Amino acid sequence: LEAFPPERPLLSSASVVTPNLLALAGRLSDLRVLDVLRASTRSADPAVRAAALLALGRVGDARGAEPARAAAHDADSNVRVAATEVLVRLHHPDAPGLLRELLRDAATAKAAARLTEAVPGASLSEALAARAEAPGDE
Repeated sequence: LEAFPPERPLLSSASVVTPNLLALAGRLSDLRVLDVLRASTRSADPAVRAAALLALGRVGDARGAEPARAAAHDADSNVRVAATEVLVRLHHPDAPGLLRELLRDAATAKAAARLTEAVPGASLSEALAARAEAPGDE
């Protein structure tokens, strides 16, 4: 599918949206599904929200920043990480601050540490050092 994308969009507003289908849509980077991806970031299912955000990040369109910023403080930690990853990929100015927040949370620190490598010039070393010194985290 990646080598020969379908003539019609993989997703439409009538599609049953699953995390796997959203991931495939992201890998195809088909701009025709942006509206469906953006709408899926508001799903009741946190797995769908996270997958939609990650697909938006893979597409790399700047229109993914708005839903990512809206999801950056989601109750679900996977959605927060996905939202931050989108903003990191888009080189959004909010990304370093959100990474600092994720580094302070034991549930998201490992994913945040991985994402810090993709933020050029960001001064995240203090936040990384503080996370490394946090007691009781493995």
